[in-house]
Amino acid sequence: MNRFLAVFSVPPCGLLALMALGVLASSLPAQAQPRSAAFEAGLIALRKTNDIPLAIGKLREALDGATSAEDRATIGLVLGLAYQWQGQTDEAISAYRAVVAYNPELTVSFREYKLSHLDAEAGLGDCYWAKGDATAATQWWEKVLRRVPDASAIVVQYVGARKKLVAEGAAVPPFVMIGGLGLSGELRDSEGSLLVSASDLAESLSLKLDWEDGEQQGTLSNEQHRLVFTLDKHEGELDNEPVTMTPPPTAGDDGPLVPLRFVAETFGHRVKWDANTRIAWVG
Repeated sequence: MNRFLAVFSVPPCGLLALMALGVLASSLPAQAQPRSAAFEAGLIALRKTNDIPLAIGKLREALDGATSAEDRATIGLVLGLAYQWQGQTDEAISAYRAVVAYNPELTVSFREYKLSHLDAEAGLGDCYWAKGDATAATQWWEKVLRRVPDASAIVVQYVGARKKLVAEGAAVPPFVMIGGLGLSGELRDSEGSLLVSASDLAESLSLKLDWEDGEQQGTLSNEQHRLVFTLDKHEGELDNEPVTMTPPPTAGDDGPLVPLRFVAETFGHRVKWDANTRIAWVG
């Protein structure tokens, strides 16, 4: 279940950076938090007195005095949010990019200050959306959707941005959402259908993948079904019965690609293609 932080008087451009993003606090790795006096003063100004300029000044002071890369990244996350709230979008982007350069998956929380699961990549998506760059916004949000399950707040913004781009005639690549998480790995549009990484799809659908490199043949299976496929051939076997796969599996950059709809539906999942956003939803 997606969890949200109760946030009051938060400007819309900074809202997603505060979302819980479906990750429980107990699941986060323990992190040393930079508890300098300047950093504490910045947090107080940001969340208790709502003095954003003071918060930015104190956070920059804390950043200058930080002695480790992790402390600088943690402070940078909060500073990026403060810049967003102040409407200094370019400065926020610079702060978030510095965090991403250190660790793109860094997420921090300061619950006593009602700040939960700050995420630089989500913040970058927000910032570019605020600047009117829907293409860059969707690219950053996709990074979050591929690693954070049930990030419903981002999904809403992401879908709206893609719908805008498609309506404008932009070349929008397809995207796949499976059970609240974006599919990683290679994705290819072929014959009006989607081919996806067999290994990433197997992981997302809890399937076992066996691959015979010499025969260019693979097997996807669970307790109910066993699907055998061969690269560049329509013919396959499902539970020892012949089946036709369209488009045929093919070689990808990092392993075999298989037809998304055929495989997903074979193993009991529904696939819905939204042409207005070019997103395939698998449930």
